[in-house]
Amino acid sequence: MGLAQVPPLLTLPHCYCLSVVRGGAVFLAACGAECAPLGVVEFLGRLADVCAGYFGPALEETAVRNGLTTLHLLLEEAVDCGQPFTAESNVLREMVRPPNALSRAVQAVTGASKVSERLPPGAISGTPWRRTNAKYGNNELAVEVREEVDCTVSVEGRVESCMVYGELIGNSRLSGPQPLCTVTLRNPGVLGPCRLHPAVDAGRWDAGRALVFVPPDGPFKLMSYSARGPDGAAGWGSGGSPVPLYVMPQVTFEGLRGRLSVMVGLKPGPGKRPEGVVVRMPLPEGTRQADVAANHGHVGTHLHEGEVVWTIGRIPLDKPPCLTGSFTRAPEEGGGKEGATEAGGGAAGAGEAGAGGAEGRRRAPMESPTLGVAFHVPGAAASGLAVESVRIDNVDYKAQARVSCSTHAGYFQVRA
Repeated sequence: MGLAQVPPLLTLPHCYCLSVVRGGAVFLAACGAECAPLGVVEFLGRLADVCAGYFGPALEETAVRNGLTTLHLLLEEAVDCGQPFTAESNVLREMVRPPNALSRAVQAVTGASKVSERLPPGAISGTPWRRTNAKYGNNELAVEVREEVDCTVSVEGRVESCMVYGELIGNSRLSGPQPLCTVTLRNPGVLGPCRLHPAVDAGRWDAGRALVFVPPDGPFKLMSYSARGPDGAAGWGSGGSPVPLYVMPQVTFEGLRGRLSVMVGLKPGPGKRPEGVVVRMPLPEGTRQADVAANHGHVGTHLHEGEVVWTIGRIPLDKPPCLTGSFTRAPEEGGGKEGATEAGGGAAGAGEAGAGGAEGRRRAPMESPTLGVAFHVPGAAASGLAVESVRIDNVDYKAQARVSCSTHAGYFQVRA
């Protein structure tokens, strides 16, 4: 079973197991009694973020094995007698020192513990997510709107479903114990259900849709949300389309042979051009040969995986990229014999198998091939959400604010 197939909930005879997959690791929590499942999933997600800061975002097996002692110490501090205690990265970093070559050498020689003997001051303050002694020479706060589009496009080119999932990612490098930040948003009406960081003042968010918070130190997720596809006033432009490009695939069959063609282009509008465009087209089952070429980009034919990968990159403005080609499928083994068996073995069945022996060996055409499309659009948000202003108070220095936005294709499919 691959990591993508690990179910989020397992029901066992004596407990429930909730899981979160992050990178190359699975974080599992066994619950012996009824509990709030979303609270457990939230804790596992935060613990995964902490471990990614210690062992790398990929959470590779080698890195985790080398830091197994550190992982045990983190779990001991994060969970107390089976109950979540803290999963704040800044608190745990002050309690359990991140492993490095120098600390390993000192520990091997002196036998010193990696765990701090004193509880960090921030752990018992009103803002446990922030270090109390943060100090920087260049003070700044960066806020990025990062969105992902899940979309299904029909054969006629009509958008059947479209959902946008987004995050506001912050990176704080502000000195002082409690700088107070205020982030206001443009087009907050497009937001659906939201999940706020504990640092955000929920009352002021409900009252005026303003994010007021004392930021954690370093990278953090300020808010995550979902929104429906844009209806005219989106970041893509004036076309009212929830996708910035069109994909027109076509597949035809003639016995064991077939032809395919795909055209990709930009939809009209002043929006940003998508970059890193990649189209994945599945080949019919049993394809033994494929000859495919394109007038732009790079084409890779992978018969073992049963797909054609077309890497377009940035779509040119002068002419739309086109891919054309042909394929040949292998005849199905034992088609006539299977036809006779299914017919019941009688004279009529044998007649059907004999008359349709050649046709029985032909594979059925692929039904509704679905293409996968990947792209990213820098400087634009699919939902139309944007950061309007950032204000930093309660500090005695001049701080800079940087804002950005980007959109990536998630589960993006086009039916042929």
